[in-house]
Amino acid sequence: MNKTRNSLFAFAGIICLVLINQSCVTPVKQAPEATQFSGIAKGYVFEIGEIKAGSFETAEYLPDKIRFELVKQIRLRGLLAGQSETEKRLVVNIKIKAEYSAFASGESYSEIKSDIQVNDVRKNEIIANTEVLGFSTWGSVLSDFIEITHAEEIADFLESIVR
Repeated sequence: MNKTRNSLFAFAGIICLVLINQSCVTPVKQAPEATQFSGIAKGYVFEIGEIKAGSFETAEYLPDKIRFELVKQIRLRGLLAGQSETEKRLVVNIKIKAEYSAFASGESYSEIKSDIQVNDVRKNEIIANTEVLGFSTWGSVLSDFIEITHAEEIADFLESIVR
């Protein structure tokens, strides 16, 4: 009996460690990867262009949610383009891809990746592009928090271009 109990405790401990390691991955601010920036955008403001799903698997709500959160972040920072035609504007286009792990349910993603492209429409050139990643093994429990954090990271990158 004592041997069985010890085996159960050992097994439960291993399961707990696996679950803790899987679920401790929370959104962490990280520097965008593969950033390319021409360095000539000081003083510009942003207009949000196309935000779309970059893969078939990406949930339909994600582009709209990221757009909403990104507009909010850019507005708070005073970087959202207004109605004036004289503003120096950059257009932001984003492709969002959600990756699903074998352990996650079909409704929740384990990774969200946004490919961001910033264009100067007047000059018809790409000013900057990067990739921002977000991770979640909590599933739908914290997806709203992860999407907010993801939009903040995108806004951090955009702000770094114009300030």
